Amino acid sequence: MSRILRRSLALAGLVALAAAPAACVHGQQTPADAPTEAVVGVQVINHAASPVSISLDSGAGRQPLLVLGAHGVTSFEVPIRSLAQSRIVRLSARELGNARQVARVSARVMAGQTIVWTIEPNIAFSSVSARAR
Repeated sequence: MSRILRRSLALAGLVALAAAPAACVHGQQTPADAPTEAVVGVQVINHAASPVSISLDSGAGRQPLLVLGAHGVTSFEVPIRSLAQSRIVRLSARELGNARQVARVSARVMAGQTIVWTIEPNIAFSSVSARAR
């Protein structure tokens, strides 16, 4: 074999060896095979004339999630691992500009459920329901 041909074959072999580990999975899960994390869906419907600040309440304190505009609707997911073992979602809403107007709701949930929280113009009369996805 000529020297150039041998060198070309050697380079081709090195390139193939370098690409081999990337092509092999070695029993690891690919993103398509990976299990999805258990979540609870939350939908918030704001009928109030003011924006509200939505927080997730837990034993560690209050975690601000988002600000929802007046007459707004939003949806998001909460990982089930962020809830206590009791699987109770505790949410609070504070009307911006009026620190005294606070609504709090709690609902026991299972993974895959969706919580629908309707915030009324008087947020003290807000309601929550749970449904299967």
